[in-house]
Amino acid sequence: MLNEYNKNNGETTLKCLSLKQPFAELVIDGRKAIETRTWKTNFRGEFLIYSSKAIDEKSAKKLNIGCCILTKGALIGCAFLYDIKKYSNIQEYVADQDKHLLITFPNQNMGSSSRVQEN
Repeated sequence: MLNEYNKNNGETTLKCLSLKQPFAELVIDGRKAIETRTWKTNFRGEFLIYSSKAIDEKSAKKLNIGCCILTKGALIGCAFLYDIKKYSNIQEYVADQDKHLLITFPNQNMGSSSRVQEN
């Protein structure tokens, strides 16, 4: 359950990450433990997962996930960010492929990856 909240002028706010399907579903199901991003964050803790209206059909097909069963354009759950890792080379990135499930290498800057677990 969502335990940590940020208070902002008397309002409760939560962090939220928007992901394309099927990746949003895979994070919620615990099958995608690493989410790659090109930016670093100091945030650690629980956050919401929003499934965007876009579906990466190529990835869904490769992962044998039917696009018609995926929720789009909605909050679908929460996850917990507990660490980040900066990939120094493509070998490190490839070694984690079973955790981030990406088909292609994101960019030459390697970026950061966030280690998440579903709640």
